[in-house]
Amino acid sequence: MHQTSILHIVRMWPHAGDPQHGSFIQKHVKALADHQDIKQSVIVFADLDVHTTWHGVQVQSVKAAAGWQHWEKKSGLVLAWIAENGIPDAVHMHGAAGDTAYLSFRLHMTHGHRIKRIVTEHQSHWLSKGLTDVPSGAKWTIRLAHARMAVSQPLATAIASLAPCKVIPNVIDPSQCHREHAIKGRRFLHVGDWVKIKGIENLITAFQQHQKAHADDQLTLIGDGPLATDLLKAIARNPSGISHGGRKTPDQVQEIMCQHDILVVNSERETFAMVIGEALERGLSVIATQCQGPETVYDPAHVTFREGSSDDIQDLVEHLAQAKPGQSPIAQTNFRSDVVAQAIFDIYQSLKLKIS
Repeated sequence: MHQTSILHIVRMWPHAGDPQHGSFIQKHVKALADHQDIKQSVIVFADLDVHTTWHGVQVQSVKAAAGWQHWEKKSGLVLAWIAENGIPDAVHMHGAAGDTAYLSFRLHMTHGHRIKRIVTEHQSHWLSKGLTDVPSGAKWTIRLAHARMAVSQPLATAIASLAPCKVIPNVIDPSQCHREHAIKGRRFLHVGDWVKIKGIENLITAFQQHQKAHADDQLTLIGDGPLATDLLKAIARNPSGISHGGRKTPDQVQEIMCQHDILVVNSERETFAMVIGEALERGLSVIATQCQGPETVYDPAHVTFREGSSDDIQDLVEHLAQAKPGQSPIAQTNFRSDVVAQAIFDIYQSLKLKIS
């Protein structure tokens, strides 16, 4: 019996330094492995300390220096892998850039249509200013693919201006932790990378103002990133009930969620925002900026999408003051692993891949 072979090309994959890095991609791969009998392998275009095997999946990390001069090296490594391990039925690229466009071209020149090229896109630059901010390499990866997937409808709509695209959401696991309730005060939570687009600096400023009138409230920040050094100094000067938990594994994040009441998302852009679905699943109330992705992914009856931007500190202060501490857990059944895996398999089958 033919065993369908899928080679995944990724840039993000959980590793010792950041156990959440690309965990949403890892969940797609695991969903496929759990759902059907296929052979999967992963090549990580980054120099990361990753496990060489994971749930029976072979994982290989390659050093990924920046710049077009390294595209040849990356594509050469993939072609060498194929020569050693056999021709896969499909190369599934998670994310699109210049290196994936060049890889797509090399795959076409070497193997023609024997290897189907599939792209799953999740990057928010597609939603910034139409297609004007999207790198040309990302556009060509999309054009050269046999099938395209995007994690939310606005993202799929943007990509569809270049080529047809299906919506395949991320996987959100059911809650496995016991909900804890606060005795005094409200417990706010932020989970995300410490980068400008997440609006964490303005959240810290807003909460420091908020705490002057709500001394019992607390804010926990989970994550790390380029802004951490400066922001931790700002917190140290005026703690105001703010604590920093650093990076955590996905399981640890979900445990922490069950110890909090309200999730705050203050991003400029989000394509899906898995953290919102995970919080709803665990009974947290959610305050979020108006982002195209989450507004189409999650029921607005369950999320407070405030009209103020990520820079509107006063609007955020007002919403923090009005926030209700928790709600009944809301199961995100449309995003379960078996549902998502079946949707991916449907696309594989549309390309005439033989799925067992």
